[in-house]
Amino acid sequence: MSFTDSAIDRGHDIVGVGFSYSDANIVTPNSIVMASITEVDSNGHPFQGLASLRICNVVPDFNQVLVRCEILWESDVTFRVSIFIA
Repeated sequence: MSFTDSAIDRGHDIVGVGFSYSDANIVTPNSIVMASITEVDSNGHPFQGLASLRICNVVPDFNQVLVRCEILWESDVTFRVSIFIA
């Protein structure tokens, strides 16, 4: 069973995004999780902006996934982190 999810937030520098689930079967510490990050406009549509965005760490745990991101820009940008749990 695979599962996808995403979250939109604002920030810059080092940002943490957490995904929590009430169904314990969705994610465990042994799950394979992939993440992506993109800048989004006011309508939530992705675009390639001037800021550099990258995923630093993806940590699966019981009922949650923690994602650490780095956004290299001097002010907050709106971004979306998406995850895929295999």
